[in-house]
Amino acid sequence: MENENNEEKKAHIYEIDFLRAITVFSVVIIHTFASCAFLYSRSTFGTDAIALFIHLLHYNREIFVFVTGLVLTYVYYHRAFSPFKFWSKRLLFIFIPYILWSLIYVWINNSLNNFWMDILTGNASYQLYYISLALQYYLLFPFFLWFIKKISHHPIAVILISFILQVAMIYFDFAYLQKGPLTQTSFVKNVIIPYQDRLFITYQFFFIAGSIVAIYMNKIYAFVKNYGRLLSIIFAITFLCYSIYFLHQLHTESMTYALSVLQPSVIFYSIAVIPFFSWLSILWVGKKKLFRLIKGISDTSFGIFFVHVMILTYFIQHVIPIMPAEVPTLEKIIFTSLMTFILSLIICLILLRIPFLRWTIGRGGQKR
Repeated sequence: MENENNEEKKAHIYEIDFLRAITVFSVVIIHTFASCAFLYSRSTFGTDAIALFIHLLHYNREIFVFVTGLVLTYVYYHRAFSPFKFWSKRLLFIFIPYILWSLIYVWINNSLNNFWMDILTGNASYQLYYISLALQYYLLFPFFLWFIKKISHHPIAVILISFILQVAMIYFDFAYLQKGPLTQTSFVKNVIIPYQDRLFITYQFFFIAGSIVAIYMNKIYAFVKNYGRLLSIIFAITFLCYSIYFLHQLHTESMTYALSVLQPSVIFYSIAVIPFFSWLSILWVGKKKLFRLIKGISDTSFGIFFVHVMILTYFIQHVIPIMPAEVPTLEKIIFTSLMTFILSLIICLILLRIPFLRWTIGRGGQKR
C-alpha cells in the first residue's frame, strides 16, 4: 500500500493505481460482510455462500504486500538511497498518521488504557494490523534493498526458494499451530496465533515477488500483456478449485479454520489472482475508463483503509437497525458496503485537498 509520497522520480506505473483501487474496494467489502454476520440467514446454503464470498476476497493483504515490494524497489533500486531520509518520510507520512488513527479508534472504542499495546500490535481497530505490518517492511527495507541487489541476478532461484519457504511455513502454521496439540501451548496460544497475521515474515514471498517484478519490469510486463488470456484461464481454474476446496473444508472442519487467511490454499489462490489482476490493469491503462475515479481511489487508498471502519461501525449501529424489516438482508449489506466505501472515499478526497491535513491519510508534498 506504499504511496510513494512524491519520491516518484521515475515514470508513474498507472497499473498500480488499478491494483490499489480494486484491492482497497474489496477490503471494504470483506469487512462489511464479515461485520454483518449477525444478519445472515442461518440456512446452510446461505451461510456457506457468504463464507465462500468472503474467502474469495482473501487476496487483499497478499496484493498489498506485493504492491509495496514492487513500488519500493521500483523507486529505489537504481538510485542513491539514504535510509535515514527514507525512514524520516515514513515516520511523518505513515507512522504519525497511524498513531493518530489509532488514538481515534481507541477513543471511539473506550480502550485508552491499552493504547501503547494497541500501537505495538495494531489492535486499536481490526484493520490497523496491516499498517503495523507495513511499518515493519518500511523499517527493514534498507536492509532488504541491499540484500535484493546481491541476489537479483538469480530471479528464478530467488522466487523458488522464497515460494518453498512460504508454503512450508504456512503449511506448518495451518496444520500444527492453528490446529493440533501445539495450539494449546501457552506461547502459541497467546503470542503466535493472535499476532502471526501482522508479522512481515508471514508474507515474505509476496514482497520479494513484487521486488523481482520491479527489477525485471519490462520483461514481466510484456509477458503478462502477451499471455493475459492464459493467465485468465489459470485464474479461472484456480478460482474453481479454491472454491471447491473451501466448501469441502466447511463440511469437514470448523468455519473458523476453513476461513483462515493463513493457509496454503490462499497462497496458491493469491498467486493466480495477482497476474490476472495485473493483466486487467494493463487492459485498463489501454483504455483508462473511469480514470479519475480509479486514480482518486488509488491516491486515497491508505486513507480509506484508516477511515472505513469508523463509517462501517456507524452504519451497523445506527443505520441498519432502522432499515425496514422487509428489505432483504443481502440488499442491506450491499447498501452498507457501497455507502461505507463511497463516504470513505469522499472524506479522503476532501482531506487530500487540504494541505495541512493530507498527511493524515499518508499523502505528503504537493497535491498531484
